[in-house]
Amino acid sequence: MRRLRRKQPKTLFYAVGFQRGREMLGSWQKNWLEQQLKATQNQRWNLIGQQVMVAPLLQPDLREVVDPNGNSVFVKSHSREAYQKAIDASKYNLPLLLDAWDGYPEAREDFLQLLKRHHNNNIVLTGDIHTGICADLYLEDDEQPVALELITPAVTSPGLDDYFPTNPQQQAGKAFIQQNPHIHYIEGTLKGWLEVNLTQQQMRAQWNYVSTVKQPNYQVSQGYSITRQANEAV
Repeated sequence: MRRLRRKQPKTLFYAVGFQRGREMLGSWQKNWLEQQLKATQNQRWNLIGQQVMVAPLLQPDLREVVDPNGNSVFVKSHSREAYQKAIDASKYNLPLLLDAWDGYPEAREDFLQLLKRHHNNNIVLTGDIHTGICADLYLEDDEQPVALELITPAVTSPGLDDYFPTNPQQQAGKAFIQQNPHIHYIEGTLKGWLEVNLTQQQMRAQWNYVSTVKQPNYQVSQGYSITRQANEAV
């Protein structure tokens, strides 16, 4: 999938024009996916594992939220000046990640149309962003979600709040949720894993976190959880 879509615009300000007509999957993968969806449309649950965040992730205005002098991973990988520019640019509420499905909105609509056409109980499993996230996925003109997206936290990699540190902690995640009402949950600091349990009647997702990733001995705590009932029409 990444071979088809690695070229990205150099700045978010060119995002809107750059997005038009871009492919995420390509014709071969899209045809394969539709064949698999048709073959499994009588199954109770449909789980799709894929690489990058599907749900829109628009930036909130971070100027009053993020600490410009904080210990940001962004500064370590770029510079303090680049970090400040990223904070200032957030006032435009542009997508955070053009390398995810936000950079391919037409392809995302096609993908969600496939899910809606062939299945009722869709769960999309995602990684990449190193942040625990739970979000409903909507077609642009629909009021009911097509799928639920579950994003696992990182094992050790920095998450959203590591890039945009705040004081007190974890305010960046709350600001992103306010800007993106389809998102139920964001945890961008803690490390751990996502556990998903399915029965004929329901799906339950549980985010689990460890107290440290620097020692072999650690404590496990439970974070957010969500339960969805199966659509009986399947």
